[in-house]
Amino acid sequence: MKGCLQGCLTFFALLIISSVLLGFLGWKYVKKQFLTAPSTAPIITTLEVDSGTVTKNGSPAKTGDPLANGDKIHTAKNSAATLTFPDNSVLRLDENTDISVSQASSLKISIFQSLGRTWSRVVKLVDSNHSYEIVTPTAVATVRGTAFATNVNLDESTNIDTDDDIVDVSTPDRKIKLAVEAGSGTDLTKDQKKLFKRAIREELKNSPWYQNNRRRDREVLDKLSKSGASASDIISVIRTVSPDDLAKIQRVVQKAQSGKLNLTPAQQAQLEPLAAKFEASGGKLDPSMAPDAAAALAIIFPEDFSDTAHWTAVIRALIPFISKLQLLRLDSTE
Repeated sequence: MKGCLQGCLTFFALLIISSVLLGFLGWKYVKKQFLTAPSTAPIITTLEVDSGTVTKNGSPAKTGDPLANGDKIHTAKNSAATLTFPDNSVLRLDENTDISVSQASSLKISIFQSLGRTWSRVVKLVDSNHSYEIVTPTAVATVRGTAFATNVNLDESTNIDTDDDIVDVSTPDRKIKLAVEAGSGTDLTKDQKKLFKRAIREELKNSPWYQNNRRRDREVLDKLSKSGASASDIISVIRTVSPDDLAKIQRVVQKAQSGKLNLTPAQQAQLEPLAAKFEASGGKLDPSMAPDAAAALAIIFPEDFSDTAHWTAVIRALIPFISKLQLLRLDSTE
């Protein structure tokens, strides 16, 4: 029952709420983009240590560390890390790489890369004002939705190679510009007078690092493509939830992600029959299970979810979207 109960908790507390509303777009992004006027307020960015030794501001970093404006990340030899932004855009750092978070807001993500190699997979956003950029000592790469590699050498020269869509590349003063399409790249040095386009470097294209990043991108994109979900789907669901409910959802996710639910024996006993029903369903949710989901949330978080009738309606409205995104998996809780 322990594994089932854990699955129930994860499902009701995280999948219904955070996977749809927060894991996909992020609380800060949702709040700023769809509930209030656009803002440059900081948004939540998280770090994942993929391998080896990674430091944050000179101290050892660990997976799950939040990042703020000004934070500096370094990967040592044979090390790698991933930054994930609330819109699901990612920045993957290869070994011997140094970056800093210049700005991470609802309207702009700006990363300064002083050394090493990164891979950016940027989600195409519905807000035309949103931008993502990588700044180096000799280049600026700006995109709204693409995949590209950025390499900064010891002499501060920069190589940019576009794997998908288009990257707008310019000199640091942004006076000399070049659109670099998929399959192309460009190189920049200090005092660059003109930008020239070239084919992606073969040694890069054939490298395990490049191929691994393409594979990881395909896995995410294939999943979203098969789900049939779109940005308009996400927005329509978000707009069915009131700002007050989203505030409660934010508190729930913070508690659930902290791992400090501190359930009493009485709460666990109340959850057992609900967990059993969930287990019997094979991990699938249909509208008829919304009352049980609301009841579970009321047991786990009584201060925020005591109105089970209200939350039954909210959850029932979200169920079709959850199914469409194919988020109902518990393999991470085994």
